Amino acid sequence: MKRTPSSPSRKKRFFLRFLAIFLGLAVGVTLFMPWEKICVRLVEHIDSRLVNTRFTWSDLRRAGPSGFRIDDLAVGFANAPGAMFFEHADLRFGFSPLARVRLNTGGSECFVSVDSKGRLTIDGEVNLTYLFGRSELGGLVHVRGRLIPSGDGLLLGTGWFDLRAPRLELPDGTVCSEVAATVALNNNHWNIKNISLKKPVDYQGKGVLELDQTSVPHSLVRLEGDLIVGGQSHSYSLQGRLKDLLSGVRENGL
Repeated sequence: MKRTPSSPSRKKRFFLRFLAIFLGLAVGVTLFMPWEKICVRLVEHIDSRLVNTRFTWSDLRRAGPSGFRIDDLAVGFANAPGAMFFEHADLRFGFSPLARVRLNTGGSECFVSVDSKGRLTIDGEVNLTYLFGRSELGGLVHVRGRLIPSGDGLLLGTGWFDLRAPRLELPDGTVCSEVAATVALNNNHWNIKNISLKKPVDYQGKGVLELDQTSVPHSLVRLEGDLIVGGQSHSYSLQGRLKDLLSGVRENGL
């Protein structure tokens, strides 16, 4: 005896029941999963994997299957004073990219995308005064770059950054205008492929930064280039510790 094939209406009812069960399960998972605890564990796990960083924050909210927000996020680095401060950081999960983070520094926003291989793409604007804990270093900097973290858990690895700032103010009160730099990273050796500014002096050059892992402010910077005075170009080199150059103090009589 032949079996009577299922009628279209029966198949339709089965599909609707399956869909209802699936949607109910999805709603239940979304509403009742402890997303906040899960997201906190995720941040703590990332913090533990990056051996030279430390994360602190005041609150984690808007937690759900698509992402969460962290308020008053501070990211500190080993052997470096202070930390980088963000008013809030919004993280959203996806497939391509795997994750996208929106970092807010007192209104200015910078976006960081993370792909499936852990590579970071960065693009946006940061407020230096807010970023460095309301420091005396001021100005808005547009940042664009790509970073490939090293496999040993250190945040910095290889990559590049392109920095642009129409106006910067150093802690000693010096105002710099039209500042631009492109930097290629290779672990502790940073190749400054070009750096330029228009004021207080018209300068174009290149150089290197040797990162001091035991004390980042003591990293050595060497620059060589041309100083434009009265329309004439003059060779000009500069060398000093990062902390001294940023504070306006010159070493070696420069």
